[in-house]
Amino acid sequence: MSTIYYSAFHPAESSGAKGSAAFAASALNTAIIYLYRRSATDLTASDKPNGSIIYTFDPYSINLSAVTNGWTKDIPAGDDPLYVVTITVASDDPTVTITTGEWSTPVILAQDGETYLLSIESTNGTIFRDGLNQQTTLIARLFRNGEEVTATTPASQFRWRRVSIDPKPYPNDDATWNTTYQSGYKQITISVDDVDAKATFFCDIITP
Repeated sequence: MSTIYYSAFHPAESSGAKGSAAFAASALNTAIIYLYRRSATDLTASDKPNGSIIYTFDPYSINLSAVTNGWTKDIPAGDDPLYVVTITVASDDPTVTITTGEWSTPVILAQDGETYLLSIESTNGTIFRDGLNQQTTLIARLFRNGEEVTATTPASQFRWRRVSIDPKPYPNDDATWNTTYQSGYKQITISVDDVDAKATFFCDIITP
């Protein structure tokens, strides 16, 4: 299977007794970075950006001088299928170095004149306060060439992932959470128990 497109629900954050235990983590610089490349042939994990990249958080900049296999920070012109790679980074330093193996596997963003866009909406904001039993529903919406196709896309093609700033051991780890929501949900409900300090939630659309 391959991913058509993915989107991020930008950080969910908890505050209060639980959040304060990881206060330093919540103060980290965070970013979600995308790079693009067009290719007439299928791209695989071996085609990730082939050099170390330096990312600066504020002011934003990205140094791609070491990348020589076609990846760019802007969408390139052309008619070949458009691929994308992404990574979530966090650091208390002003810059971070990203190596080849850290990027996601290249996936198709647009091809054959079709462009897919996946958005995630939250029904109750991005910040939870401990002790208030708060929750929110994250709703994925898929568009093809500007027309919403969520209703006609099988729920089995929706995959959710969580990336926590402060990873926890089993059974509260991201891998276990991701297994629970790996298929069958167009929307999910999360609460303060799903977010320790700060986390980013992703939704992937998986082709059959």
